[in-house]
Amino acid sequence: MSKLYCFDTSTFIRAWYEAYAPDVVESFWEHLGKAIKAGTIIAPDEVLRETSKRSNDLHAWLKQHEQCFVEIDDELQEAVSSLLQRFPLLAKNRKGASSADAWVIALAQIRNATVVSEESPLDSEKKPKIPGVCRQVDVSCTNLLEFMRSAKWKL
Repeated sequence: MSKLYCFDTSTFIRAWYEAYAPDVVESFWEHLGKAIKAGTIIAPDEVLRETSKRSNDLHAWLKQHEQCFVEIDDELQEAVSSLLQRFPLLAKNRKGASSADAWVIALAQIRNATVVSEESPLDSEKKPKIPGVCRQVDVSCTNLLEFMRSAKWKL
């Protein structure tokens, strides 16, 4: 079985608006669509909900690739609860914070996936970020560029 990756909202947002805008780098979105269809990329439903608040166009594209979004079940809910007991500030509303962060990490934990996030690896107890929390709970974490390298994408 190929490696599994769990995408954070920041990854989709950065790709759409900054790094690989679909009107310029269409091939990125073709590769991403194929990886989603192949079952290599997953994300919790919470990521889809979050993108609906930030981008109509990106949300519409993601809705066409809904098979990557994992519904919340008891196992995922329990994993999120456990994670938030240890890192309660992960869910705290703060500017630029993702409410999906705990869901992404928990899904990666239970599916043995690597998190793909564009969040800065610099965090603190008051402002935990996905890469720092992943390090503390032994979940692999990478960024989009490194994901693309490991997948051997050529755009």
